[in-house]
Amino acid sequence: MQGVDLYLKRGEKLGIVGESGSGKSLICKAISGLLPPSLSISFDAFVFQEVSGKWVELDKMTSSERAKNIGYVFQEPMSALNPSMQIGDQIAEALEILPISKNEKQQRALEWLQKVQISYPEATYYKYPHQLSGGQRQRVVIAMAMIKNPHLLVADEPTTALDLLVQAEIIRLLRRLCDEEGTSLIFVSHDIDLVGQLCDQILVMRQGKMIEIQPKDQLFTSPTHPYTQALLLSRPKPGYKPKRLPTVEDFLLSHSDLVKVSKKQTLKESELLKKNKNIITISNLSKSYQIGNKKSPILRNVNLTITSGETVGIVGPSGCGKTTLARILCGIEKVDAGKVQFHQAGRRADVVQLVFQDPFSSLNPMLTIGKQVMDPLLAKGISAVEAKEKAQEILDMVGISVERFNEYPHLFSGGQRQRIAIARALILRPSLVVLDESVSALDVSVQAQVLNLLNDLKDALNVSYLFITHNLIIAEYFCNRICVMYNGEIVEEWTDKMPENPVHPFTRQLKEAIVNF
Repeated sequence: MQGVDLYLKRGEKLGIVGESGSGKSLICKAISGLLPPSLSISFDAFVFQEVSGKWVELDKMTSSERAKNIGYVFQEPMSALNPSMQIGDQIAEALEILPISKNEKQQRALEWLQKVQISYPEATYYKYPHQLSGGQRQRVVIAMAMIKNPHLLVADEPTTALDLLVQAEIIRLLRRLCDEEGTSLIFVSHDIDLVGQLCDQILVMRQGKMIEIQPKDQLFTSPTHPYTQALLLSRPKPGYKPKRLPTVEDFLLSHSDLVKVSKKQTLKESELLKKNKNIITISNLSKSYQIGNKKSPILRNVNLTITSGETVGIVGPSGCGKTTLARILCGIEKVDAGKVQFHQAGRRADVVQLVFQDPFSSLNPMLTIGKQVMDPLLAKGISAVEAKEKAQEILDMVGISVERFNEYPHLFSGGQRQRIAIARALILRPSLVVLDESVSALDVSVQAQVLNLLNDLKDALNVSYLFITHNLIIAEYFCNRICVMYNGEIVEEWTDKMPENPVHPFTRQLKEAIVNF
């Protein structure tokens, strides 16, 4: 990272966007004193105004001084919280550096649970992290960061794993708290639209360098750098469906295809898909989990049919049953009632495969990527020579060079790892691939590349997709048909784009959130 110039005023909100590895988190960690010892920084000026009003050099501040003045919200709240400590104690622990009594710490922790709008704060005080939802855990982490009334709050990808409605709630919460407390904010995200909802200024980073920094309105209407223009064009937009999403590389090389697919074409394609043969039929499917002495329903009488060559999207909030449905289709979970019928002979693994959300944890770090793509064929009894040949062929199809066949996962970027995971899922030529939040962890430009790749593979292999996501805008671009799941039930369904007057209250909330974004 080099040549970064920042000046943040009291109460100002700065957004930082860019691809993975562009230096966004490094800036946050350098400011917060969280850089590993192996990394050093050099600067012309690196100063900060403390709560007391005194200007100090950031690199000379002690850990306790930084803790008083700078709050930090991490991306993954579950790993930021101690699973063996009660919520209230963890929030109160942030006040250990202050000379106040235990009772006062507990009272302030309770007050902040109320400020971050946690339901039943008194009861939540004594709960453990696993007893809260993802959105509630992130609110707790924000309370921990804000309870010391810092001058600066650093939020590093705090909404990435959250569904659209919870994202909107967290954004409103951060805006309100920063305005009420007069706190400055550095907000990092790969979602430039989300940053635009919250921040006054936006800094665009690429390969460790500042590309441009502008007021948000100016950046969205008149971006000066081609890379920023490419980022803005790479993201799917409501009501706009090009044949392919332009990638950063396409735009920089001036050969992006922005041909729009008309509503008439979309509806015609949907009608043709209805005539295709069914590959899977789900009838009255129900599933419950045992929690203590009672059963908690997860899926309730789900009915769904997917045809050959169709992409069906499942959209819904966290905990609504989307992933449980995926696990049932892949044979990881068993149903309590109902039926899943595959209209193709053979093993389940030959019919349906799964691509997970996180490309970093879904690959074995101890095995070469070639071995991992070959393994499904070897398990089927195919010879090593033939398996290697087919693995190289599918890796080439997803854009991974054959020369890298014997390399290990850590040598690949997040987008490349997801391509490898897709190759592994397609090696058996399944009829259906379940994509469980498979692009949500990727930045905008890589997301566009992977979505384009999936569409290319769909045409080449006549594969169908079940696309599980919390991002309705991406689902509307990628899918032929969308089903809304809420509380374990499919409550609404449509082709093309969301109806003007959705029937279910949750779908109406989704529509409102998209309009506001």
